[in-house]
Amino acid sequence: MSKGVLLIGYGSDKPYNHDALISNADKLRKSGFNTYIAFIGAEEPTIRSSMKLMSEDGVDEVVVIPFMMSSGEMTFSYIPRQLGLDDDRYKDYNVKGMIIHYVRPVGESPDIVNIIEKHVRSVTDIDNNTGIMLITHGSQMKYSAQMAQRNVDELTKRGYKNVFTAFLDHNEPSIGDCARFLMGIGIDKIIAVPLII
Repeated sequence: MSKGVLLIGYGSDKPYNHDALISNADKLRKSGFNTYIAFIGAEEPTIRSSMKLMSEDGVDEVVVIPFMMSSGEMTFSYIPRQLGLDDDRYKDYNVKGMIIHYVRPVGESPDIVNIIEKHVRSVTDIDNNTGIMLITHGSQMKYSAQMAQRNVDELTKRGYKNVFTAFLDHNEPSIGDCARFLMGIGIDKIIAVPLII
Protein backbone atom coordinates (compact mmCIF):
# COMPACT_ATOMS: atom_id res chain seq x y z
CA MET A 1 0.00 0.00 0.00
CA SER A 2 1.37 3.39 -1.03
CA LYS A 3 0.10 6.60 0.56
CA GLY A 4 0.04 10.09 -0.86
CA VAL A 5 -1.06 13.66 -0.20
CA LEU A 6 -2.79 15.81 -2.81
CA LEU A 7 -2.83 19.60 -2.28
CA ILE A 8 -5.43 21.33 -4.45
CA GLY A 9 -5.18 25.09 -5.03
CA TYR A 10 -7.13 27.58 -7.08
CA GLY A 11 -4.37 28.51 -9.42
CA SER A 12 -4.20 31.98 -10.92
CA ASP A 13 -2.71 33.99 -13.73
CA LYS A 14 -0.56 35.55 -11.01
CA PRO A 15 2.19 33.44 -9.41
CA TYR A 16 1.30 33.88 -5.72
CA ASN A 17 -1.16 31.02 -5.16
CA HIS A 18 0.94 28.74 -7.33
CA ASP A 19 4.15 29.59 -5.45
CA ALA A 20 2.49 29.14 -2.03
CA LEU A 21 1.15 25.73 -3.04
CA ILE A 22 4.52 24.59 -4.44
CA SER A 23 6.36 25.82 -1.33
CA ASN A 24 4.06 23.89 1.00
CA ALA A 25 4.19 20.77 -1.18
CA ASP A 26 8.00 20.93 -1.05
CA LYS A 27 7.91 21.21 2.76
CA LEU A 28 5.63 18.17 2.97
CA ARG A 29 7.99 16.21 0.70
CA LYS A 30 10.98 17.16 2.87
CA SER A 31 9.00 15.85 5.86
CA GLY A 32 8.64 12.49 4.13
CA PHE A 33 5.15 12.79 2.61
CA ASN A 34 4.60 11.56 -0.95
CA THR A 35 3.03 14.83 -2.12
CA TYR A 36 1.26 15.78 -5.35
CA ILE A 37 -0.37 19.03 -6.41
CA ALA A 38 -3.33 20.05 -8.57
CA PHE A 39 -5.07 23.25 -9.58
CA ILE A 40 -8.70 24.15 -10.18
CA GLY A 41 -8.09 26.96 -12.66
CA ALA A 42 -6.28 26.97 -15.96
CA GLU A 43 -2.99 25.80 -14.44
CA GLU A 44 -1.62 22.30 -14.75
CA PRO A 45 -1.76 19.72 -13.37
CA THR A 46 -5.50 19.30 -13.07
CA ILE A 47 -7.10 17.22 -10.33
CA ARG A 48 -7.87 14.41 -12.76
CA SER A 49 -4.35 14.33 -14.21
CA SER A 50 -2.83 14.25 -10.69
CA MET A 51 -5.17 11.43 -9.66
CA LYS A 52 -4.14 9.51 -12.79
CA LEU A 53 -0.45 10.09 -12.02
CA MET A 54 -0.89 8.90 -8.43
CA SER A 55 -2.62 5.76 -9.65
CA GLU A 56 0.21 5.12 -12.13
CA ASP A 57 2.71 5.66 -9.28
CA GLY A 58 0.93 2.98 -7.23
CA VAL A 59 -0.70 5.32 -4.71
CA ASP A 60 -3.80 3.59 -3.36
CA GLU A 61 -4.52 5.84 -0.38
CA VAL A 62 -4.48 9.64 -0.52
CA VAL A 63 -5.28 12.54 1.78
CA VAL A 64 -6.85 15.28 -0.36
CA ILE A 65 -6.40 18.76 1.13
CA PRO A 66 -8.02 21.85 -0.41
CA PHE A 67 -5.32 24.54 -0.19
CA MET A 68 -7.96 27.20 0.51
CA MET A 69 -9.07 29.23 3.49
CA SER A 70 -12.65 27.97 3.77
CA SER A 71 -15.28 25.63 2.45
CA GLY A 72 -17.38 26.82 -0.44
CA GLU A 73 -18.57 26.02 -3.93
CA MET A 74 -15.19 24.64 -4.97
CA THR A 75 -14.82 22.29 -1.98
CA PHE A 76 -18.44 21.13 -1.97
CA SER A 77 -19.03 20.80 -5.69
CA TYR A 78 -16.12 21.13 -8.08
CA ILE A 79 -13.41 19.16 -6.23
CA PRO A 80 -15.65 16.20 -5.29
CA ARG A 81 -16.85 15.97 -8.92
CA GLN A 82 -13.27 15.95 -10.23
CA LEU A 83 -12.30 13.28 -7.68
CA GLY A 84 -15.26 11.08 -8.65
CA LEU A 85 -16.81 11.30 -5.18
CA ASP A 86 -20.48 10.47 -4.75
CA ASP A 87 -21.29 13.33 -2.38
CA ASP A 88 -19.88 16.57 -1.04
CA ARG A 89 -18.91 15.67 2.52
CA TYR A 90 -15.49 15.63 4.12
CA LYS A 91 -15.04 11.92 4.80
CA ASP A 92 -13.33 8.77 3.52
CA TYR A 93 -14.21 7.33 0.11
CA ASN A 94 -13.21 4.33 -1.98
CA VAL A 95 -13.05 5.25 -5.65
CA LYS A 96 -11.98 2.48 -8.01
CA GLY A 97 -9.81 0.89 -5.33
CA MET A 98 -8.17 4.12 -4.15
CA ILE A 99 -8.98 5.24 -0.61
CA ILE A 100 -9.55 9.00 -0.60
CA HIS A 101 -9.56 10.88 2.70
CA TYR A 102 -11.21 14.18 1.75
CA VAL A 103 -10.47 16.71 4.51
CA ARG A 104 -11.42 20.30 5.26
CA PRO A 105 -9.50 23.22 3.72
CA VAL A 106 -6.28 24.31 5.42
CA GLY A 107 -7.85 27.59 6.55
CA GLU A 108 -10.36 25.73 8.69
CA SER A 109 -7.60 24.17 10.79
CA PRO A 110 -7.67 25.25 14.44
CA ASP A 111 -3.93 25.96 14.08
CA ILE A 112 -4.56 28.92 11.75
CA VAL A 113 -5.23 31.21 14.71
CA ASN A 114 -1.68 30.53 15.95
CA ILE A 115 -0.31 31.72 12.61
CA ILE A 116 -2.51 34.81 12.72
CA GLU A 117 -1.37 35.58 16.27
CA LYS A 118 2.29 35.17 15.27
CA HIS A 119 1.83 37.68 12.43
CA VAL A 120 -0.01 40.15 14.66
CA ARG A 121 2.68 40.03 17.35
CA SER A 122 5.45 40.45 14.77
CA VAL A 123 4.41 43.92 13.59
CA THR A 124 3.74 46.08 16.62
CA ASP A 125 3.08 46.22 20.33
CA ILE A 126 -0.60 45.60 20.93
CA ASP A 127 -2.48 48.02 23.15
CA ASN A 128 -6.09 49.17 23.60
CA ASN A 129 -5.73 51.51 20.60
CA THR A 130 -4.77 48.68 18.25
CA GLY A 131 -7.35 47.13 15.96
CA ILE A 132 -7.00 43.79 14.20
CA MET A 133 -8.83 43.39 10.90
CA LEU A 134 -9.10 39.84 9.55
CA ILE A 135 -9.78 40.15 5.82
CA THR A 136 -11.30 37.35 3.77
CA HIS A 137 -12.81 37.03 0.29
CA GLY A 138 -16.37 36.63 1.45
CA SER A 139 -18.87 34.41 -0.29
CA GLN A 140 -22.56 33.95 -0.98
CA MET A 141 -22.15 30.81 1.14
CA LYS A 142 -21.65 31.20 4.89
CA TYR A 143 -18.34 29.37 5.30
CA SER A 144 -15.85 32.16 4.62
CA ALA A 145 -17.56 34.44 7.16
CA GLN A 146 -17.75 31.60 9.69
CA MET A 147 -14.03 30.83 9.30
CA ALA A 148 -13.14 34.48 9.88
CA GLN A 149 -15.48 34.76 12.87
CA ARG A 150 -13.99 31.64 14.51
CA ASN A 151 -10.59 33.32 14.37
CA VAL A 152 -12.01 36.59 15.73
CA ASP A 153 -13.59 34.65 18.62
CA GLU A 154 -10.38 32.75 19.38
CA LEU A 155 -8.22 35.89 19.33
CA THR A 156 -10.74 37.59 21.63
CA LYS A 157 -10.55 34.64 24.05
CA ARG A 158 -6.78 35.08 24.04
CA GLY A 159 -7.18 38.65 25.28
CA TYR A 160 -7.02 40.68 22.06
CA LYS A 161 -9.46 43.57 21.89
CA ASN A 162 -10.93 45.26 18.81
CA VAL A 163 -10.76 42.25 16.49
CA PHE A 164 -13.08 42.44 13.49
CA THR A 165 -13.65 40.89 10.09
CA ALA A 166 -13.72 42.65 6.73
CA PHE A 167 -14.58 41.26 3.31
CA LEU A 168 -13.49 41.80 -0.26
CA ASP A 169 -16.84 40.74 -1.71
CA HIS A 170 -20.34 39.44 -0.95
CA ASN A 171 -20.32 40.16 2.81
CA GLU A 172 -20.23 43.23 5.05
CA PRO A 173 -18.37 45.16 6.25
CA SER A 174 -16.03 46.07 3.44
CA ILE A 175 -12.39 46.77 4.26
CA GLY A 176 -13.01 50.53 4.03
CA ASP A 177 -16.10 50.39 6.24
CA CYS A 178 -14.27 48.31 8.85
CA ALA A 179 -11.30 50.71 8.85
CA ARG A 180 -13.61 53.72 9.25
CA PHE A 181 -15.42 52.00 12.13
CA LEU A 182 -12.13 51.23 13.90
CA MET A 183 -10.91 54.81 13.50
CA GLY A 184 -14.30 56.04 14.72
CA ILE A 185 -13.90 54.20 18.03
CA GLY A 186 -10.44 55.68 18.60
CA ILE A 187 -8.20 53.03 17.08
CA ASP A 188 -4.93 54.57 15.87
CA LYS A 189 -3.16 51.38 14.72
CA ILE A 190 -4.77 48.76 12.48
CA ILE A 191 -3.17 45.40 11.79
CA ALA A 192 -4.73 44.03 8.58
CA VAL A 193 -4.36 40.27 8.22
CA PRO A 194 -5.48 38.80 4.88
CA LEU A 195 -7.00 35.34 5.40
CA ILE A 196 -6.39 34.61 1.74
CA ILE A 197 -4.00 32.27 -0.02
